[in-house]
Amino acid sequence: MNIIHPIRIYFALIVAVAFSAIVGTDAAAHQVAVRSPQESMAVIASSTPIRELQVTQATPSGKDASTVKPVAVVKTLPVVPRQAQPGPVISPKAAATTAAGVVEPKPITASGPIIPARLVIPRIGVNAPVGAFGLEPDGKMAVPNNFTEVGWYKLGSKPGELGSAVMGAHVDNGGSVSGVFKHLKNLSVGDEIRVQNSHGEELEFRIVETRLYDYREKSTGEIFGNVGKKRLNLITCHGTYMPELDTYDQRLIVFAELVE
Repeated sequence: MNIIHPIRIYFALIVAVAFSAIVGTDAAAHQVAVRSPQESMAVIASSTPIRELQVTQATPSGKDASTVKPVAVVKTLPVVPRQAQPGPVISPKAAATTAAGVVEPKPITASGPIIPARLVIPRIGVNAPVGAFGLEPDGKMAVPNNFTEVGWYKLGSKPGELGSAVMGAHVDNGGSVSGVFKHLKNLSVGDEIRVQNSHGEELEFRIVETRLYDYREKSTGEIFGNVGKKRLNLITCHGTYMPELDTYDQRLIVFAELVE
């Protein structure tokens, strides 16, 4: 009769336990071994604990460890939730400013005539300083000797007074240098013109007419005279440039009236 050695029985039991542990591991442990990286990340992020398959050595008392086969041990690990990466921090004030944009304060409407310091014509992008000028030695209205400034005829009416406030500026230098009134010819009836003083107060005018004159025209009553209205008249050169005279053969006049 064969006698089964107790050590062999013990070894068989160890193998059976190992096999049962591997085969009997629940679906979650098995899925950890076969999941894709993306699926594994989903399991890690869940709130269900997972099991880690570890390999250890089970060494019976009095036996050489080199003769004992590995045993699979299932160990339950606590779940560590994956923390979301912090996004950019935007203060409520900054967000409100971004959404609403920057709103410039509206200028105060002047209560009466003003000394002009700035001329604004939104339609053609003019926003230029205004200086006070009188007459040239030959009796003509003086204008700035540059291409960035507008000249107000200070011997006439102020903007907002009954009468004609007159301003003039260059169209260009007869060549490639553009003046403040380069695009004055593009204005139309109804366009807005604003005149501001040094305190930020302003008056609004609306164009009522544009007209061309010959540069030799002597009748200037309609331009400088009191026509019973609060007008602002803008003057610049127009037409064909005459190099021998360093001027153009026409004058463009824009007539505007105060909005009250």
